Amino acid sequence: SRDWSSDVCSSDLAIEQSEKVARRVVQMPFPLIPQDTAFIRTYIVDDLADALSYKVYIYRNAGRLVEAEQALREYLRFSREINLAAHHKANLYESAASLRQAQRDFVQAEKLATRSLDFYLQTGRGENEIQSRNKMILIAVALASQGKYSEAQKWVDRIDKSYPQALPLNRVNFPFERAYISLGLGQYELAAALFERTLRSNQQTYGDQHFFTAQSRGMHGVALWRSGEAVAKTKALPALAEAVRDLVHPRNADYLDSLGYRPELRHQIITTYIEALAQTKSDQISDAM
Repeated sequence: SRDWSSDVCSSDLAIEQSEKVARRVVQMPFPLIPQDTAFIRTYIVDDLADALSYKVYIYRNAGRLVEAEQALREYLRFSREINLAAHHKANLYESAASLRQAQRDFVQAEKLATRSLDFYLQTGRGENEIQSRNKMILIAVALASQGKYSEAQKWVDRIDKSYPQALPLNRVNFPFERAYISLGLGQYELAAALFERTLRSNQQTYGDQHFFTAQSRGMHGVALWRSGEAVAKTKALPALAEAVRDLVHPRNADYLDSLGYRPELRHQIITTYIEALAQTKSDQISDAM
């Protein structure tokens, strides 16, 4: 798995030095030399804005939300001082939305992500661009986190419409997010297929016992169990058992936090596992409790 703590340390030093240079440059008389152009100064400001955005991102993913909030405030202060261009304002709102999602302020996450998309489209960019789709799925996840699955699905549909032609299920982007929304809508077979795809990807990326693999396996088990089909339920129980075992293992202790909608996912996996044990009259239920 990725060592976000080392990313934080290296990023802090690089961003601190970058900010000092950028602030000196923007405060110097212009032009600095005859060959100096506005492009050089703009390039330096853009580079620093990107660095500050990344700082929020890595703190968020490291679960260091207090420091992520401080980094976001630095980014906001810099934005006001420099009067960033619209595409950087879009990134600023996206960073803020992502952090609010992690902090479980799902209503604010939805509003900020919507503002981010609005700013981005104002620059003349289209909805068919990767950055637009990233912002749209952020809106969808924020809505789903509020239990507004139908509204979330509308944004997924909007993403799909941004492609020139429909993509097959094994090629659509954001499979985990799509699966979570489909599960909330009661589309269990679709959710199971998408969660299974995410599971295979996470196994290849992180290994078989990593938290993200366990989470995907558990949600795949939830979708299989909820489908109500006998064959699917037979597959669900061992998947849920393995997922619960790996989720609570000490090696994944750093991920047992309240980041975003992780608590809801964990709750669904564990409660579904207990329900499955009870209905199959398994002697493992006392251990699970």
